[in-house]
Amino acid sequence: MPEGYICAQTFPKVFAWVARFKVAGKAAAEKAGKTKTLSDTEALRQVEEGGWAEEEGSVDECDPVGLRKGEVVEVWPTDSGSRHRDRGSLVALDGEEVVVEGRTEGGVGVRIHAPRHGFRVRRIEGPSL
Repeated sequence: MPEGYICAQTFPKVFAWVARFKVAGKAAAEKAGKTKTLSDTEALRQVEEGGWAEEEGSVDECDPVGLRKGEVVEVWPTDSGSRHRDRGSLVALDGEEVVVEGRTEGGVGVRIHAPRHGFRVRRIEGPSL
């Protein structure tokens, strides 16, 4: 066998790990059972009734722009995709992330989390999401 080939003889520990991973993945899939397919109406109902996964954050009082919780803001990336801007009520703002809340066309509340680094946030006048 020429040197440099990727095979079980050359990398026995890697191939052993891959084999263990496949076994664990198969066992997890069997334990989870068959996935249930939901209609769009049922999925929307579950989202509406689900509530939020985390506690509501706060707005950092040291923010130089002076944004306040509940104000309508726009959030967008500063590098690519800057033509799309998410709009909503400011839920949380700190050194790590910004969280805005809005509503879908169907009236379902959604929260969008964006990192602070590489994203711009500005106060606006007008409707939320």
